[in-house]
Amino acid sequence: MKTKPIHFAALLALLVMGCSPLLSGRGGDHKRLVQTAEQYMNSVSLRGASWSAMAVDLTDGRILLSQDPQRILIPGSGLKLLTTACALETLGPEFRVSTQIGYSGNLEPGGVIAGDLVIIGGGDPTLSTRFRLPHVPWPAADTVDVCAAWADTLYARGVRQIRGGLVAGNGLFGGESLGSGWEWDDLPAWFAAEFSPLVYKDACVEVTILPSDTVGASARVELSPANDYVTFANHVLSSDPASPSDLNYNRDLGNNVITVWGTVPAGSGPHKRWVSVHDPAGFFLAALEDALIQRGIMILRTPRVTSDSRPAGGDFKLLYTDPSPPLREMIRIINTQSQSLHAEIMIRLLGLHTPNAAAAEIQNPFTAGRERIRQWESAITGPGTGFFMSDGSGLSRRNLLSAQEMIKVLVHMNRSPHRSDFLTSMASPGMGTLKTRFLGLPMDITLRAKTGSLNRIRSVSGYLLKNNQPRIAFSLICNNYFSSAEEVEQTMENVVQLLALYLREE
Repeated sequence: MKTKPIHFAALLALLVMGCSPLLSGRGGDHKRLVQTAEQYMNSVSLRGASWSAMAVDLTDGRILLSQDPQRILIPGSGLKLLTTACALETLGPEFRVSTQIGYSGNLEPGGVIAGDLVIIGGGDPTLSTRFRLPHVPWPAADTVDVCAAWADTLYARGVRQIRGGLVAGNGLFGGESLGSGWEWDDLPAWFAAEFSPLVYKDACVEVTILPSDTVGASARVELSPANDYVTFANHVLSSDPASPSDLNYNRDLGNNVITVWGTVPAGSGPHKRWVSVHDPAGFFLAALEDALIQRGIMILRTPRVTSDSRPAGGDFKLLYTDPSPPLREMIRIINTQSQSLHAEIMIRLLGLHTPNAAAAEIQNPFTAGRERIRQWESAITGPGTGFFMSDGSGLSRRNLLSAQEMIKVLVHMNRSPHRSDFLTSMASPGMGTLKTRFLGLPMDITLRAKTGSLNRIRSVSGYLLKNNQPRIAFSLICNNYFSSAEEVEQTMENVVQLLALYLREE
């Protein structure tokens, strides 16, 4: 059978008539809830798929739903909940990192830096990020490009010439830039961008395709931000206005040439796509160099990225720092928008800021961050199955987790003093990764959840709230299905809808 969406109005009518398959209370109602959920998850189109599913009542600990909850599966981006929960509890909601701007050599009369302008990245992933949440109270940098803002600041401080060049250290994360087990096909996409201690625009450029009005003519391609660090090869033609668009994007490993090919309907509007760049630190320096020159600051040498975390060593003189938003705001982007780049940086910050360990002593920040999550998880109460993390974002297919393990984390965070920040970090229907999902929940029931999406992998985990209080924690993970992803997602929405209606009628 093909899974169809449950519409709340139709179910409510059945409830009124007394013939609903759902329950208006507990006891026998719970039995029918379980039966109906299992029918959805074991439908003909999903036969043979691997499920790990669990839901618990947070008021009394009762298990509401349990289908192979200890089965170890690949969670996709649901893994971000472990990374962010541990960061919130161990680093704290007010934790910040800073980017340092300074110079080597001397500052001479006339505003001349007789050396290099040195940028030391501290792992702030939000510098000019394209993700902006309306309720995040960030400063004016929210609307001003960070490179332009820095250029204005340096000019205001009297800097007029840099006899050296721009230098950035890229060694803070041990030279890593991609997660273990990431698929090559994903790497040009925005969600698989390279990470670095110094990140600008989420290590991406926006590619805009502007069709011609003439059939057969080449479309125009624009990049934003535009600089010589990233170029493109355009093989896009304008097709019949009634035809669908057929666009393809690629960037080969190790270079910054974006190839675009295919067709777009003549006379149609712009088509936009975010594509990742290679070497985010170099991309940042190229953008900063352009901003400085445009502001009237002369630079005599070309920018360079070094493998050191502090490229100027003891010769570094600090001009100013640019602090990140607090951690509570950073994890909102990670969990609401499923920003993998930010999650990969977050797990490395966990490692670098391990208590009683200087950053210089941390040989592998990712390994140290993963160990910190393991220790945190082992210290929280509740039955779990353990987990394996190959990265911090869930992009790797080597990550392993069960629904029961996820429930252990969700139940713990519901008791945490940081519960509110954790809850608000997740998407709700109509926003982020849930922009078009779970829109038919009962009016008095709200949802906070994190999704996971890889090829043949789907998950959703989070909370159902009643009167703004978390009442049900749930985790649904599905792997190895032959049906469409939409079929699995609809099944998950139906199961969550069942739980929501059960909660509403209790």
